[in-house]
Amino acid sequence: MPTNCFSLIIILRASTNMIRCSKCQHFYDPNQHTNCPYCPIPLPSWQDVGETIGTQNSSSSESSKKVPQRIDSLKRPQDLKTRCTIKFLVGWLICIEGSAKGQDFRIYSERNFIGRGNNMDICIKDDAAISESHHAEINFDARSNKFYIATKNSDDTYLNAKLVKAFTPLDSWDTIKIGQTKLLFVALCGSNFNWIDGSNSD
Repeated sequence: MPTNCFSLIIILRASTNMIRCSKCQHFYDPNQHTNCPYCPIPLPSWQDVGETIGTQNSSSSESSKKVPQRIDSLKRPQDLKTRCTIKFLVGWLICIEGSAKGQDFRIYSERNFIGRGNNMDICIKDDAAISESHHAEINFDARSNKFYIATKNSDDTYLNAKLVKAFTPLDSWDTIKIGQTKLLFVALCGSNFNWIDGSNSD
């Protein structure tokens, strides 16, 4: 090391009480940092987080203290993964007329709500004649392996050119007209396939 640099380090250490980190060899002021600010901070393990995460103000006279609490509900990634519910694809709606022409919309098991809102399962944004939410729904009953269509706007939803007034069975290649949008229904699950038994051709 050049003499001038060595002298500068000695001067800095004397004037600021700096010490050298035994791990990374950087200098730091112990009056400002408990540990070396240049060394990486080790991340806590899931066990450490489960034991100590979460604090609340004590209700005693020492209100400034924070009491660590155990959160028993905290789950490890593998526990969370096993608890997630998988939604199985059961069919499609394909727009054949209207602002969404050419687009397809996936249908999953149980209830699929149709509307213009982003929170709808089947979102058709650019058709002002469709309600913001819950204009209609496609329902797949896994027990009977059948599809149904229902609507809240009984004067504006048609199945094969007939007005839908109640829960109505839905078959593959049926056409649905909602507002200015016409949709073709294609089923994946039915007499030839379901997610429980697989394909009947096996």
